[in-house]
Order: sequence, then structure tokens, then C-alpha cells
Amino acid sequence: MPFVPVDSIDPQRLKIARETLCSVFNIPSLHPFQEKVGLNVLQGKHTMLDVPTGGGKTLAFWFALFYYWQPGCTDEASNKIVLVIGPLVALLEAQAQLLNSKGIPAIAVTSNTPDLEQALTTKKLGQNQYRVGFLGPEMGLTPLFHEKVLNSIPFTKNIINLIIDEVHCISEWGTNDFRPEYRKIVELAARLPPGTPITGATATAPDEVMRDILDVLGLPADTAKVQVSNAKPNVSLAVQQLQNEPDSFADLLLLFPNSIKAPEEFPQTLIYVNDRQTAEKIQDFLRDHAPSCFDPKKAFEFYHRHVHEDRKVDIQTRIASGELRAVSATDALGLGMDFRSIERVILWMKPRTFLSTVQKIGRCARDFTKRGEAVLYITKNMRTRCYAESESLREDVETGNEGSEGSEDEGEEVGHDRELALEEMDQQEGENTEERVDRPSFQQRVSKKKKQSEIQLRDERFLLEFIVTEACRRRVWDRFFGNESKGKLALGVAK
Repeated sequence: MPFVPVDSIDPQRLKIARETLCSVFNIPSLHPFQEKVGLNVLQGKHTMLDVPTGGGKTLAFWFALFYYWQPGCTDEASNKIVLVIGPLVALLEAQAQLLNSKGIPAIAVTSNTPDLEQALTTKKLGQNQYRVGFLGPEMGLTPLFHEKVLNSIPFTKNIINLIIDEVHCISEWGTNDFRPEYRKIVELAARLPPGTPITGATATAPDEVMRDILDVLGLPADTAKVQVSNAKPNVSLAVQQLQNEPDSFADLLLLFPNSIKAPEEFPQTLIYVNDRQTAEKIQDFLRDHAPSCFDPKKAFEFYHRHVHEDRKVDIQTRIASGELRAVSATDALGLGMDFRSIERVILWMKPRTFLSTVQKIGRCARDFTKRGEAVLYITKNMRTRCYAESESLREDVETGNEGSEGSEDEGEEVGHDRELALEEMDQQEGENTEERVDRPSFQQRVSKKKKQSEIQLRDERFLLEFIVTEACRRRVWDRFFGNESKGKLALGVAK
């Protein structure tokens, strides 16, 4: 049975949906983009929602549902279903818990779900007893989910929207958050009723990444786009050259205020690193050098993918409560998590991509009425290297050679003398070994860059410019995302 869009939008029902959503979530009003997404769903339109971190994209997921249904309503014809795909089990479970607390029947079907078959049958996700279902892409492709939910007539008759949260995870270009399983979501979409609207949501998708996402999902290039600038005017941006050996972490002492008298005076901080060993070492450094007013084990932790799930949940809870003052972490921490009290983000050494840089900075001062700061710490050696790489890429752009075909010999000639000088600096200054292991050398990348994709090259070019520019770094950010052509987020409305 195909999805049937609304023939004619009822203004009164829209008004009720708007008022109920504001009442349930205790907000004064909705952003225009939140209503626009809901209208697109009702009209059967696929939509890419590109809204900044902390800008309220999740509320846009429920507007179409509230057009049909209100909390407490038992009318069978009103009981529509929204299916949400997300990347993190803990986040899916937290979202389901929040909706249930507000009277919206929801279930997260995850690897933690006890008696999975019962959750899909006796508890009746497939029998239309929930208004929202949360799951990861892996669960959505299991034979059990297909049999108990996707083959169920009550479910297929009432689903109105497939939402892919953090949809940038689909793209393997220019982001550390790439999830191979996400590229298979198209198989799940194919099992839904024909015409079911798909909504993809992200805070970081420049045009070239958006095109890649649409291509993977098999959606047309003219798919509706609802876009809001992801600029962070409330967060200061800086690049700081290390004054001490990176392995000493001595520069991090500057994070402690001079006359700190209580842990609460230490701005809540996320410190992002490129490997788990560094995350653990920074935790130990902060604990060893914290002023006496701290209980170090309560104030500082590390976080990476090898941390046990129970401990991850504990750390997330303590960040949200404000008990933890700083967490040193890899990319495993933060995606989709609503930490509203983070005042400072530190990037320790050069990030792998510009997109991942922006994603991490976006977790700072999610409340746009608050101030925050983001600082990238980098060695003198790596900063010099970035200048050299940036100049090489700039020359390629000016001569029209960026991304063109070329022999490896041609690539090896570019910046050869400069590379030898940089390698000598590596040996003299003791560049962080993890950084050199994780990233290919400049010469290796120069010899291969003509074979790299346009997306990768553009991401690298903007990352280098962000690091070396002597002008405003916001301009680099805004040009990368085309923010000047996007709508602006009205402050003091929905969150």
C-alpha cells in the first residue's frame, strides 16, 4: 500500500499541531524551518534538513505527527508512526525515554532491548502501538525487523516518515563520523511503502556532501532542502601554537583559571584528540595538576570507543549534570548528544577533516544565548607544514590542476624541496608520533592528491586555510558551508 499524502492542508489542524508541540515541549514558538519540514512530510516530499547543532532540528521530526495525533488520542485513524534511524544506542534510548515522559508512546529497538522479538510483537511496534520508533541502521535491516514490522499491515498503513538523523554519516567523504552501515539505509527505505517521505537531518553538510548523500539514498537532485546557517557567532575561534613539547601537555595548564576556588569555576570542556592513548594521558595530566579544590577523579575523565558501555553512559550523565569539568575524548563522544553546558572545546593537534572540526566545535555553547570558545592546539612544525600544503593546494586551484588527472611523477615534483625541509623539522622537534602514524606524510598526499575526490580536496583546502589564515576564521567556515545563502536561526525561539 503506497504512502498517501494529504490532499489539502487544514489550517486549523496546523494551528493545533503547532500549539500542542509548543505546549508538550515547553517552548514559546516554533522556528519556520520546523513547520516547513512537517509540511513537506504531509505533502509526501523528501527533505534534507540542514540546521546547526543545538538549533532545534529534532522538534521538526514531530510536527507532521502532531498534525494527525495529539497526546492521549486513541482514535485509530490518527495513530500515525514516525521511524527514526540514529547512530548511537544510548542516544536512541534517551530520546525514546524523553518522548514517553511527555506522553508520546515511543520505543528504542536496540541491541540492549530485552527479548527483542517481544518488543516487536507483544509490545507491538509492528502493530501500531507506538507513535515513534527509534533504531539503528543495523537493526532496521535484520530479518526479524523485516518480518515483524516492515511486513506488518498496521505499521505500513500508518508510517508517515522515515527520518535519518545525523545523515552526514552516510557520506564517507570529509568526515570522521562515516558509518558504513548507514549506506545500507537505502535498503530499508526500499522496504517501506512506495512514496514514504524521507527526511535526512544534519548540521554539517556542504553542497558536495549533500549531493553524495542524495546519490547514496537514490533521491533526486532536486529533493527539497531546508537549510539554516550553521555559523556559531557565540563561539570564539582560535589556533594556538604549542609552547611546550606536545607529549608534556603543559600547554593545557592554561585551561585552569589563575585563582580558581571551586570546580564550577573551570569552564566545562571537551578536549578532542586523534587517538585513545592521548585521551587517557590527558585525563591523567589534568588529574595530576588540578588545584586542590578539585576531586580529580570526579572532575576529569577520558572517553573513547573501547570504554565499556556502562561507563560511557555514566560519563555522559556526569557531563550533562555538570559534575565532570573536562573530558578528553576521541570522535566517539558527542555525535547527536545534547550537552548544553559545554563552554569550551579544545582540539588537540590537527583534526583529520574540516567537517569533523566543525562538528566538534558545534558541541560548544549549544545555547546560542551563551558564550563559548574553541581552540585548536598545534605544533610549530605542523603549522609550518600546513602553510606549505595550503600554498600547494592554492597553486593547484589557481592553475586549474586541482583534482585533474596526472602522473605520479608530476605529483612527486610538487614541493619536493619543501617536503625535505619539513621532514628534517619533524626529526628535530619530535613531532607527536601518533599524529604521524594516523596521517600520511605531506609528500604521500601530494603524489596522490590528483586522484583524490573533489570533496576530499576541498575539505582539506578549507581545513588548512582555517589553520593558517590571519583573517577571520568565521569567513572560512561560512564559505565552506555557503552560509550566506542560507536562512538565519532566530534566537530565543525553539531549541
